[in-house]
Amino acid sequence: MTRDEAITVVGMIVNSWPGPAWEADRLSAYVAAIEPLDAAITTRAVGRAVNELKYRPSIAELREFVRIERALSEPEESRFVLPDKPPKPLWVDRWERARAAGDLRPFPEQITALDSLARQGALDYAAYRPPEAPVSDREHWVQPDEYLPDPTL
Repeated sequence: MTRDEAITVVGMIVNSWPGPAWEADRLSAYVAAIEPLDAAITTRAVGRAVNELKYRPSIAELREFVRIERALSEPEESRFVLPDKPPKPLWVDRWERARAAGDLRPFPEQITALDSLARQGALDYAAYRPPEAPVSDREHWVQPDEYLPDPTL
């Protein structure tokens, strides 16, 4: 919205609730904070806030009302569209075949997650710490050439 529109919206806020007059610094901070928002949606959000709040909304509260108004103004069918499910990474198929075969060695692709989980606590460290062996060690890590799909299928 333009600065003039933001000033108008702030004027609506100041005049819609009882309370002391805001000082110039507070007014300019509020104007600057709502300037990036859409004017029409913000105006509707102020109207909703007037009906629900007994006091002037903070900037954070107004932003929440704007978020609600934006969600309500979207077409209904777009609210229920689920995002596309990302494809399963190729190594996960190998992981499933390894677990089905009873092989519990970690995969190199799991090292970041294992490290993060191991840092959560002493028991987690014992359960999730990655092997200290290099990832090329077949005894401790599943290698890229293991558990590939059967080429005869």
